[in-house]
Amino acid sequence: MGVPLRVEGRAIGVLNVASTRTPFTEEDQRLLRVVADRVAPAIERGWLVETVEESRRRLAALSQRLVDVQESERRDIARELHDEVGQLLTGLLFRIAGHGAGGGSPQEEMTAIVNDLISRVRDLSMNLRPPMLDDLGLLPALTWQIDRFETQTGIHVEFHHADLDRRFDPQVEITTFRFVQEALTNVARHAGVTKANVNIWASAEALGVRIGHDWRRLCSAADQIMERMKLESLVITRGRDGMVAFSQRHKPTDIPIFGSDQVADVTGAGDTVIAAFTAALAAGASAEDAAHLANYAGGIVVMKRGTATVSQQELLAALDQAPPALRDH
Repeated sequence: MGVPLRVEGRAIGVLNVASTRTPFTEEDQRLLRVVADRVAPAIERGWLVETVEESRRRLAALSQRLVDVQESERRDIARELHDEVGQLLTGLLFRIAGHGAGGGSPQEEMTAIVNDLISRVRDLSMNLRPPMLDDLGLLPALTWQIDRFETQTGIHVEFHHADLDRRFDPQVEITTFRFVQEALTNVARHAGVTKANVNIWASAEALGVRIGHDWRRLCSAADQIMERMKLESLVITRGRDGMVAFSQRHKPTDIPIFGSDQVADVTGAGDTVIAAFTAALAAGASAEDAAHLANYAGGIVVMKRGTATVSQQELLAALDQAPPALRDH
């Protein structure tokens, strides 16, 4: 026998009891409801405490990461000032004092040092915050950064973008610029890399249409995204409506949500879907099969409190429990 665990009219679980001796009576059921009414708020409070603690841990980790990033930037700036700017200023001082003159005239040597010094200071300023980001916007700043990266590293970068030729909120612009800048820095750290791709899509809002539950509009928006971003496959998540997988080779696949639409916590769900979809594609799965696997993974993780992961055993159990389903259009 089971009764729902409810808090403020919202079901958060089920309380089940079993007996191998006598059947349950109406009085037993009434008593079980009373117990469920007492237990449900306590369970909810326990989940809330766990969520708060998890949020505190994540905030502490984020704060530490922020400090680490700031210290790394300060260390790089200090090294640049000491090794590059400091040495140039010392050399200039020697030339002014009449020491260490080479074959050229002192004025030409000092002019060369000053020009080099100006270039180093300009590079340092650009690394901190390029003025063109404030003056011209995100797209010119990213184009400049990519050109500069190619010149410095010799790595060819293919830059695909859509709807970036407009101004965004300043915080969005600087965050996007830093994200691309850090990504390119990570690329340069790997030996043997000769080519990189940077793909940036502003947002579905930039299409200027409200999709809602309109299947034709959704497919049209997906076609535009795939064309502008030069994509072979695309997955669009739709919350309680599941997700849709698009591919250049197959017709769209509309996948209903796996599990219950009464989610416990959406923390990390998007990352889980992206990771599962990407891993499946890398393993040789089709876009449709990868989307099904990602749908299972996302459906499992949203039923867990806090930041959670999905195990191989959970995915296999989900496949046994509910074979992949599709919606017809």
